[in-house]
Amino acid sequence: MQLRELRAYAKHRTFTIAHKFIDPTFEGVGKNRTTSKRSLQADGVCSFILADYWYLYLRILDQGSPVHNFATVRELRPLDAESGRILASEPMARLGITYADPTLPTNIVQHTGRYPSLIQCLCDQLLKQLERDRTLVITPAYLAQVEQARRCIIISSSSFT
Repeated sequence: MQLRELRAYAKHRTFTIAHKFIDPTFEGVGKNRTTSKRSLQADGVCSFILADYWYLYLRILDQGSPVHNFATVRELRPLDAESGRILASEPMARLGITYADPTLPTNIVQHTGRYPSLIQCLCDQLLKQLERDRTLVITPAYLAQVEQARRCIIISSSSFT
């Protein structure tokens, strides 16, 4: 794709790039692509979110890396309790899913340490369980079942005090 075509495609979009795409996109032969992407971002055509954990964070800090200074590092912190409750309940409500006990979204937030990715992971596992059982109501038993399966790392909110 030529830079002109890329500019037209990218206009007013935000792209997420995870670390598994960094090697072919930014390293070695891809350094010219990095320059193109920097140009698109600097000109306000589009923006990029580099999403990952430790690997990408280290690459951004490495002055020899093509992604050094490519983006501003923003550390995602836990949500406040109300925002976490909203994250655990509003998307479910849009899908027609309800909680048997209105305190369950608050429990989800507490059990995940208020981290948005863990709230989403736990809710995703709840959705999969509901789909298997063909129901639209989340009960305390479903929450306990999903937490025990440990498909998401569930942490106690007391770990953060």
